[in-house]
Amino acid sequence: MSARRSGDARPPDAGPPGGEEASPPRDPARAVYGTVLAGSLIVSEGARDQVDIPRLLLVVLVTQVVFWLAHVYSELVGHRIEEGRRPRGSDVAQLLRGEWSLVAASFGPLLVVAAASLVGFRANTAVLAGLWAVVVLLAGWALIAGRRARMGGAELALYVVLGAAFGAASSC
Repeated sequence: MSARRSGDARPPDAGPPGGEEASPPRDPARAVYGTVLAGSLIVSEGARDQVDIPRLLLVVLVTQVVFWLAHVYSELVGHRIEEGRRPRGSDVAQLLRGEWSLVAASFGPLLVVAAASLVGFRANTAVLAGLWAVVVLLAGWALIAGRRARMGGAELALYVVLGAAFGAASSC
């Protein structure tokens, strides 16, 4: 059993295509999803009348962990339905590791929120800084994807701008 989706052409433990660049997580889709989720949660908690930064950090992290566990659980159930067998411990461990980037993707934006708050910025400014981190991360994911797809010039620039725009729109 593996954490990959049916239709994936590459073996589950194969590195990213074109290994000449730095390696993203094994399942970058989870990291992108986790980044979008973190941004949405930061917006939701940041919209409160009295933004409590420790509460925001805890809510985002706990929610990301719940989504991680939900992804692992749904994969395990799905595989059991498809394969008709009980998962092995190694199967569960592989899924836990494979889905972890969903949680890890929140660390950057949360670190930005915490750091901005710790250096004295108002809570709303710290939230805004975290949201900009989400936008930058999504633009970065688009840049990596575009480079791996051998995009260049205007096509790559448009792809990155659209990634950033999606980050901004999903964080409103």
